[in-house]
Parts: sequence; C-alpha cells; structure tokens
Amino acid sequence: MKKILLYGFDDLEADRFQNAAESAGLAMYVIGDTALDMTVSRLFEIDDDLDAVHSAYDDHYMLFQGFELPELIQVGKDLASAGAPFDGIRIMRTDENENWTLRRLLEEAASEHHLSRKVMILQELIRSCGGVDVKAMDEQQQREFRDALTDAFRLLQSGEFTGREIDEAIRRLSEELKSTRRLLS
Repeated sequence: MKKILLYGFDDLEADRFQNAAESAGLAMYVIGDTALDMTVSRLFEIDDDLDAVHSAYDDHYMLFQGFELPELIQVGKDLASAGAPFDGIRIMRTDENENWTLRRLLEEAASEHHLSRKVMILQELIRSCGGVDVKAMDEQQQREFRDALTDAFRLLQSGEFTGREIDEAIRRLSEELKSTRRLLS
C-alpha cells in the first residue's frame, strides 16, 4: 500500500502537505518523537497521525512506502502544484531499512543527504576551475592549484569518501581559487 509519513513539520505545514496528498488520493500521516524507537515496518502500519512533537531532529522528512521512481516524481509535482513543494529529505522504505528504528533511519538519511550536498558543492567548485587561466601563476602556484583540483576530482571519482574528506577538498580548492582571483585582480 502506498503511504507517506511526515516528520519535522509544524501543524500548518503538515496540514498543507496532507491536504495536497489527499487531493492526489494519497495516504499521508504525521509521526513525531514518540515514534523514534519504532521500526520502519511498524510505522507504516499506522493509519492515523501520531504526535507532532519533533524536537530530536531539525530536518524535514518524508518517508515513502510502495512508490516507484516515476510515482515519486509525480508526487513531488503534485505537491508543488498544490502549493506544498517539498525540499527536505526523502526516504524510501526498503528491505534493508524496514527493521531499523525511525531514529536510525533519520540519522542515516540525514547523513547521506548532507554528504550529497557537500559533494554537489565540490563538483561545482571543480567545474568553476575549468575557466581558470594558470598562466598568470608562478610554477609553485600552478602546481598547488593543479594538485588541489586533481585531488578533489580523484576523491569524487573514488566514490569512497567521508564528509571530512569532502570538507577538506572544498576548503583546499576554495583557497586555491581565491589565490587565482587575487592574482588576476
């Protein structure tokens, strides 16, 4: 059965999403902190709102059950056209996470979400390096710039990195870009 659970919304926001979901014929319920130690499979058995207290986590979450990717895209469009666009963290119930607690699910999803945002920032930094003219730099500056760019690119290509490694690559490449801009000013 297709179902959507909300965590982290105030009453007004939750009502707006629930009304939009109802218009699209979707079941959507609010869950809160009292559900943090329930398993994901147990959560999707509910057919009513639970508490709306959500002080344990700051992000907004939508948990989905029974949707295929094209349906998820359509849900996003339906919510947006109903005046309830969602830009928080989306989580799909899977065989892997159905026995996790809600607490673990939210933590894992937030960690992945924040890491992916950092990766996008690093990707954008790498793209912005494409137009840098290194001819104005001395050999040492050229080497440092190229090393930072190469290291950032290789880190992303490896597919295995931590948030700290991405943060360091962002910091290093940003510093090198600032140095190039100072030279060109």
